[in-house]
Amino acid sequence: VKQMKQLIDAGISANEAAGQLLAQVSEPRVEALDPEVDPYELSVTRIVEAAARLDAAALAGQIRRAVMLDSGVVAFERVLRPALAEIGDRWHAGELSVASEHFASHLISAATLDLLRVVAVPADAPTVVLGCLAEEQHVLPLYGAALELASWGYRPFILGARTPPTAIARARAALAPDIIGLSATMTPEPPSVARELVYAYADACLDVPLVIGGASAEALATFVRARGAHVMPADAAARRRLLAQLLSRA
Repeated sequence: VKQMKQLIDAGISANEAAGQLLAQVSEPRVEALDPEVDPYELSVTRIVEAAARLDAAALAGQIRRAVMLDSGVVAFERVLRPALAEIGDRWHAGELSVASEHFASHLISAATLDLLRVVAVPADAPTVVLGCLAEEQHVLPLYGAALELASWGYRPFILGARTPPTAIARARAALAPDIIGLSATMTPEPPSVARELVYAYADACLDVPLVIGGASAEALATFVRARGAHVMPADAAARRRLLAQLLSRA
């Protein structure tokens, strides 16, 4: 605007002044999305690339774009979780630094919690207490489970990472939840430790249904089912049916 005024004050017409200024500015880049490119996969790629560069602005921007592609649950399942999984895989392969993994994990986890906050849950919704197995620090799967539960009309109460059986027992006594869910992405070793831990959680839940999900849930299935608890199915429809069945029994 200042340059336009200076040119006009110098006796150049507004039309000509505008033409001169526009000629000095390169045309803005307009990105055309190839119709054959999956927008979800593209978003995953760009998030991984931004994390690798430790580019905070780019990563935040790509996360914002991702959550606008679809519902919060779909954005999480098709972009945020796959992106962080790929970042973790590349870190294990030595292709990315631990700084990139922690950086991306923090921003993606925060974005997932933001999505959870905007889901409207009925006041009388059944409550599900959620925690991670002891020594389990990966909270993103837990946040994703909370987001899915909220979208189905449940009220998630998140205890977070490294939740010991004593914390589950206290939450059960204080909140009287309808269901208790635990996330396990790493299998406790040796098997005797895993068995004792699962049994301790079952004792903490008393008569409240216990469900264990995550990447290591099947590895714990023998111990889980031996105590009358449940392994969360991989299929979303099956997960929803199981929760409904447990709620009706309760």
